[in-house]
Amino acid sequence: MNVKKKVFVFGIDGTPPKLLFERWIDELPNIKRLMDKGLYAELNSTVPPSTILAWTAFASGRDPGEMGIYSYTCKVCEGSDEVMLTNSTKKRKEMVWDLLGKTGKKSISLFVPLTYPVKKIDGCMASGFLTPGMIGKCAYPDSLKEKLKSMSNPDMFFDVAIGLAGHRGIGIDNLIKNTYEMTDMQIKLVKDLVANEEWDFFMAVMIGTDRLQHSIWKHFDEEHRFFIKDSQYKDVLKDYYKYLDKRLGEILDMLDDDTVVVVSSDHGMVRQEGKINVNDFLVKEGYLFFKDDFLAKAKLRWKEERKFTKFKLTDIDWSKTKAYEVGAYQARIYINRKSRGPDGIVSDEEFESVREEIANKLLAITDDKGRKLDTKVFRPEDIYKNGFDDECPDMIVFFDNLAWGVNNDGVGSDQLYLVGEEAGNDNAGHHPVGSFIMSGSGVEPRGKIDPISIMDVTPTILKIFDMEIPSDMQGKAIKYD
Repeated sequence: MNVKKKVFVFGIDGTPPKLLFERWIDELPNIKRLMDKGLYAELNSTVPPSTILAWTAFASGRDPGEMGIYSYTCKVCEGSDEVMLTNSTKKRKEMVWDLLGKTGKKSISLFVPLTYPVKKIDGCMASGFLTPGMIGKCAYPDSLKEKLKSMSNPDMFFDVAIGLAGHRGIGIDNLIKNTYEMTDMQIKLVKDLVANEEWDFFMAVMIGTDRLQHSIWKHFDEEHRFFIKDSQYKDVLKDYYKYLDKRLGEILDMLDDDTVVVVSSDHGMVRQEGKINVNDFLVKEGYLFFKDDFLAKAKLRWKEERKFTKFKLTDIDWSKTKAYEVGAYQARIYINRKSRGPDGIVSDEEFESVREEIANKLLAITDDKGRKLDTKVFRPEDIYKNGFDDECPDMIVFFDNLAWGVNNDGVGSDQLYLVGEEAGNDNAGHHPVGSFIMSGSGVEPRGKIDPISIMDVTPTILKIFDMEIPSDMQGKAIKYD
């Protein structure tokens, strides 16, 4: 008798191994059972470990260089200084559901980041957290969109608040309330489609953990420099993980014995000590210049209001500028190369020396107490093995392996470090190492295995379905049997 294999993926965004595998595991019975009966590992995320980049790599086996997506924004068109919010149409390679669909296998994709606008697939799809509400192509087929509209609060179905970083401005109590309300609706849809749709591959991503962790880390982490002892929110995150574990258990009860279950994150999380003011540092070091009196006004605003001034690429004086930075958790450094556009001033012959000079200065930055940081500098040619394009940054910098973030609010300050309220609402940032669990049909109880790459997941899914793995995929199928 032919056994119909199935794969069910339950994504828990930003799950740190130390919390999931160690600190709270005894209070997560369903996840613990999956670990005991299968395998688990630390998961090395993308560089950088940005949510949209990482989940895209998870579900494609491709890195950001291959996909041509490096951030939440991209240039409107080649040669332009105007930017726009990136979207699914920018992806250059097929996703796992595309590959499965070619062999007649049906997929359901729910809430996976960077899937708006959705496309026609052999199955169903509801897009992820960058979706601008119940407008446009947020679901396929249309009958699924109608189902989303019937939810109790459809405006909160895709995220806890409107906007890319809307969750940062709604306050902790509203954040908690909205996270549960959103997740209840999402789990309701998962259970509905698990039971009532035909599928071979099912993937659903819960973004609520990410939203809570950014805002409440200091309320439970005793080692955080701004730890709040006996906070009323000290158990909020643990309670949400327990809630997710319970809801996952309800779903597991609906799956048959021929299903492989994957529980995974896209990256981890780490307490954030503060932020490095990189663009003002580049100004001070003579690499970044602005037009007219832009900088003078920015400095005056900082002096009088303690507020940064956002800048656009059109505000930069390209005739003098050698480098600028964009980023929030990691620094993405762009060198103003002549080969990148008509306003470039750094020749190909100078490029490497300029890049090395800036990298060495960034590596020399200590923390605000003079302590040496475990800073890492990544060059695209070293990490993106299958190529990249001109939108790719020339360097990606993890300050203290992302325990220090980067100021993305603009320029105007003479401070190098931002801590406390000046660093913003985040008190945790993304960490390069996440969590991965695999259990179910055909998976041997191997316990903890060596760390895997996030790009190993799609090849593993293809192997489960006895499909050929494309030879140019960097990831390798995990040994599970």
